[in-house]
Amino acid sequence: MRRAFTIIEVLIAMAIFAMSVVVLAGGYLNVLGGYEQANRIMTSDHDLEFVRSQVMAMTDSTSNLQGSYDSVDGVHVTWTVEDPVPNPIVPDLFTVTYTCTIDDPTKTATTTTTDSFWIDRPSWSDPSVQASTRSASATMIGALAPPPSS
Repeated sequence: MRRAFTIIEVLIAMAIFAMSVVVLAGGYLNVLGGYEQANRIMTSDHDLEFVRSQVMAMTDSTSNLQGSYDSVDGVHVTWTVEDPVPNPIVPDLFTVTYTCTIDDPTKTATTTTTDSFWIDRPSWSDPSVQASTRSASATMIGALAPPPSS
């Protein structure tokens, strides 16, 4: 006598298989979504990196305080730079803050990022302030230096 699968056994096997397919498909879709999000972030990072290099290439603190460009992907990028703020303690050191707006036509909303960094630019310093800041820094460094050993 041959033994075959009953209809209940077949239905249970199909239900287990269907649940496995749903779980695996959900995981696969999450991986695809993660790749897409990483790609969007990397594209945005390239635009921000380019804007930051343009800001760092400024030779005068009053020139080129804004700019824009269109990337190859059709993304429009604009940026503005706030007036650089001199550091009151360290001579020739400035805090630069810029705002970058990335308008990607494939996205529904624009991305706006604000970033700040320090930059050493002696050409931006006011000569009268530069001399007094340097002498104050020299005095502070002299006070921190250990006394000479005899």
